[in-house]
Amino acid sequence: MEGVSPAFNQRQRCFSGVRIGFSHARATDRENNAKLLKLTKNTPAGKRGATFVCVIAIAEGGNLLGVSEGKCSGRIGFEPKGKNGFGYDPLFMPKGYKKTFAELKPGVKNTISHRARALKGAKPIVRKYL
Repeated sequence: MEGVSPAFNQRQRCFSGVRIGFSHARATDRENNAKLLKLTKNTPAGKRGATFVCVIAIAEGGNLLGVSEGKCSGRIGFEPKGKNGFGYDPLFMPKGYKKTFAELKPGVKNTISHRARALKGAKPIVRKYL
């Protein structure tokens, strides 16, 4: 899973495991959010677009049965807002919403998120092999 932000000119990407350039993979969500804000502090609102991406690969016995990808586009805010969720949720505002993932009710986030969309696409693949 990764988040891509045009604010980085596609050269840098935020991978969820390593995140954004910390020398250790165990950086806290707070550290990662602070670093993202530092990296984008001079980026104007119109250039703070971002997309969360989740890919689910379904395999059995070493054979790939199918792949599903989910995306959620939006923008990176200027300060953390909200208490729900994890990771970059306090900074990410999905397109069409005026709240961050961390401010949205879990039921809303769990319907529009990149993970929800990838899972929705994975369901028919799994059903095919049940």
